[in-house]
Amino acid sequence: MPKRKREGLELENGSNLKKLKTHEMEKDKLVPKQQHINAVALQPKSNKKPRTVVNAKANSFYRDLRKKRRKDRIEHGKQSIDDIQEIDGEPSGSADVQGSQQKPMKIRKAKWKFSGIVGGRMLDLDPIFTPNEEYLLLPYDTAINVYATSTSLLVRRLQLSRAHPVSAFALSSINTNHLFISTNSGSIEKWDWLEGTRLEYWDISATIYSLATSMPVHTEKSNGLVYTVDRKDEGQWKFTVHRLLGGSEASKTDLGTLLKYGEPLKFVKILDNGRIVVITSGSRVIIGTCDRPSPDSLKDLSYTWRDVDCPEWITSIDVQMRPYDTTMKKPKPSKKSFHGAVDIVVGTLRGKIIVYDDLLGNLIRVERGTTAQQVDSISSRRLHWHRSAVLTLKWSLDGNYIISGGSETVLVIWQLETGQEQVLPHLSAPIESIVVSPSGSSYGVRLSDNSAMILSTSELQPTFSVAGIQLPVARKAAIPVPFIPNVDAPFAGSTPQHKSCLPAVVSPSDPSHLLLAVPSFTASGLNPRVPTSSCYLQTFNITSAHQVAKQALTRTKDTILSIGPKQNLIEEPRVIHMRISHDARWLATIDEWLPPRGDVTFLAFDKEREAEEQLLRREIHLKIWLWNDQLGIWELSSRIDNPHSSQSSITSDSRAVLALASDPSCASFATVGANNELRIWKPSIRRRNGIEVRAKDGRPLMNWRCRHVTLLEDSNIVGKGNHKGANLAYSLDGSVLAAGYRLSTSSTIYLINSSTGTVQRTLTCMYTGPLLGLEIVDRYLIVLSSELRVWDLVAEEVSFGFKLKPNGLTLEKRVTITHLAADAKGGTFAVSLPENRKTSKHTTKLRSRLFIFDPKTPKSLYESSVSNTSVALVPAAGRKAYYVIDSEAQVRVVSSSPSMFTPSGSALVDNESSPRGLENIYGTKDGAKADAIGKVDDEDVPKMEFSRVDVLLSTEKDEAAVVSQDKLAEIFDTGSAFTLPPTTELFEQVAHLFLGKQP
Repeated sequence: MPKRKREGLELENGSNLKKLKTHEMEKDKLVPKQQHINAVALQPKSNKKPRTVVNAKANSFYRDLRKKRRKDRIEHGKQSIDDIQEIDGEPSGSADVQGSQQKPMKIRKAKWKFSGIVGGRMLDLDPIFTPNEEYLLLPYDTAINVYATSTSLLVRRLQLSRAHPVSAFALSSINTNHLFISTNSGSIEKWDWLEGTRLEYWDISATIYSLATSMPVHTEKSNGLVYTVDRKDEGQWKFTVHRLLGGSEASKTDLGTLLKYGEPLKFVKILDNGRIVVITSGSRVIIGTCDRPSPDSLKDLSYTWRDVDCPEWITSIDVQMRPYDTTMKKPKPSKKSFHGAVDIVVGTLRGKIIVYDDLLGNLIRVERGTTAQQVDSISSRRLHWHRSAVLTLKWSLDGNYIISGGSETVLVIWQLETGQEQVLPHLSAPIESIVVSPSGSSYGVRLSDNSAMILSTSELQPTFSVAGIQLPVARKAAIPVPFIPNVDAPFAGSTPQHKSCLPAVVSPSDPSHLLLAVPSFTASGLNPRVPTSSCYLQTFNITSAHQVAKQALTRTKDTILSIGPKQNLIEEPRVIHMRISHDARWLATIDEWLPPRGDVTFLAFDKEREAEEQLLRREIHLKIWLWNDQLGIWELSSRIDNPHSSQSSITSDSRAVLALASDPSCASFATVGANNELRIWKPSIRRRNGIEVRAKDGRPLMNWRCRHVTLLEDSNIVGKGNHKGANLAYSLDGSVLAAGYRLSTSSTIYLINSSTGTVQRTLTCMYTGPLLGLEIVDRYLIVLSSELRVWDLVAEEVSFGFKLKPNGLTLEKRVTITHLAADAKGGTFAVSLPENRKTSKHTTKLRSRLFIFDPKTPKSLYESSVSNTSVALVPAAGRKAYYVIDSEAQVRVVSSSPSMFTPSGSALVDNESSPRGLENIYGTKDGAKADAIGKVDDEDVPKMEFSRVDVLLSTEKDEAAVVSQDKLAEIFDTGSAFTLPPTTELFEQVAHLFLGKQP
């Protein structure tokens, strides 16, 4: 294939964009200036003079360098010549080529880099306490996070090298410092979670669903026995035991298949060093017994299997083994090969809890008894409080209590002797996992809002808390469960989905604080319904990877029944837009709420009228919030009902607010509605009878009113419902406001004087396809649609542009995962675009690709792929950085500033595993030394992973100061994790100690 001629600057490797040409704009001094763009053939301006190049030698050097890099990329498969198709012609921002003369490219000193992963979505797996209870292990998508229980801080992150999703994990039965992690791809990794290093790796070539470990009966130099539930392709479900060996003994790795089953196998419990195995399958409990669980060859291992049918589908299970002398007076099995009675408790799909006492002994007696004895032997107790599925339950350490949780956001503690329950109500979200600590002194609880906590068993007070970003994402269960129809979802697959972008902003006063509008909970495997509401404001600290605050932005139903009289789910209002003022004092939100369609059915003549009746009763609010420094919360200052309701709003859909923007120069917000009106809102002092109204602290109270109403006369707007949309963008000085509708046949962009509210210029044919983004950087207007165009407002021409490859996504999906963000102060803008990547020969994965541009040149400053689809892209004001939030609730920072803070244990360079003994910096419980963990040498000062502060350490002293543990305890042992000072202050205090200086 002949090589195509390339002129000017081009996009870097891996791009999915095509370059456009400039065109000529018609000028007319008597009428508003308009632009007419031909997307097929764009002609450069004829009167543009070519630029001359002073240093032709340097130009030749850079041209040859670009050719060499392009050749290397093609050879390595990173870029194909056909990836970038360029239309003949030069962008207006670059020079016309004459002979060998061409403008040399400038070398930029600032290098953009991606940070490590911050946060993530907790998996539907039980957390694990370490034996000394000083750490809690929480599973995430492709990593295991280790948290200190005394401080709630992240100690280290065990990131899987191949980035495959985690399916299960368990501590080694021989060395509790070792952790086995299985993935969906069929691999098992062995990690030293204390050191943060991967030790060994095995591949069993099958999808792993569950994993458990046990101690072999005969002591030997091995990893113990590892049990897995796996399945290859669409074959049978297998319960397999592995003896995993590494190093020189890798050839001795052995496995044996213990059970093959046609139905899915889910929960696995190993008791008595592998002599007893309990597995569930649907509504059936399967118990296996073996007298010799660790033979020389695992192929010779065999189990005797017995099963019991439960009346309902099993959603949770727990097993305990208690000595025979504490059981009720019943005949024992004739052959005493087991060390205790096996008690099993199961939770069902419809809310029942069934308790089986000594189930294994009863089954053995049934096999030897009569039919009359069978009815009496397989008896059970039933406890019923939950009105929906029991998501988790556990035995207490002494076996006298059962702790359960479900979607009611209530922790229930059952006392078995009396049958009474004690409840801990009004948790923040449904309870998905409960674990009991090894000493029984605390409960580990994981909630469906992507948070986890530790509760003391005596007072039920939280002593530990970790919360990630609460994204309204769908989570598909690994093993499907029966569908229970209701009013909102009469049949499977009919549940509504969340189809809007994630409202997110960065606080200008503290760029480490990310503000997001989130729902009260996220979907789970048993409840796949994605919440369509986002009624809470979550403040997430990027530096410490912790939730700072959470407050309601709309009415909520945390303390009321969330089910209507017809068993329909009551939805909260949904925040669709959110912006913050330049001084971080004001926050504006747009929320809307639709009544259930069943409530307006009787008002409609037919089904076509139902949707219109529902929209007529839609509630839309513009709320302005004021930051209260003393209370540390946002206080509601003004609420405007139906901010775009007017006489022109003749249809039910014309009252919708399509976009919201914040003025970067003053306290002002702008909104654009479906009624073709743009409104500018500004504050004014609240007066009563001509007297200023003041708060208790003496500050005047403010009211927000509409100052300007601008009619955007565009009769070519198309689209209904979710297809309607718009974009707003302010210039850096706040003098110009650009507006455009998502779907318009004329593709018009309006330039408005923000001080007067008048339209100064109308630019038509500015985009093709739906308008997905609009920003202003310096003198340039950036428009994102089916093309990316950079328009020079001064020269009135296209500076450069690119065509986007079609990806076959629906409009709702494109709006959700396509983003444009601009850092006006830094002079850059970023674009996040969807792309399909092949994961195998027959499967592809949708993910996002990030580009960062300087509007003065078409050469991208940075380009990288995101492992998942991005749901938000926001700039960090004044920090030359952007935050990327993906669908797995992971946050990554891309920055060019060397002084930019580093998020939570990850650096802008390659990550380093944290050294051993880092936990001693935070202290241990009751001031005890962590002898089981290891001590820190005085000469080996560990590095902090939670933030990076530019502190210049003095090099005058040859020897480092010796710091005792008591001095460090004075800094960190200040009480609960919520009372700790900021991370930067903690780091400075520690640095002063090691430098021998007074803070």
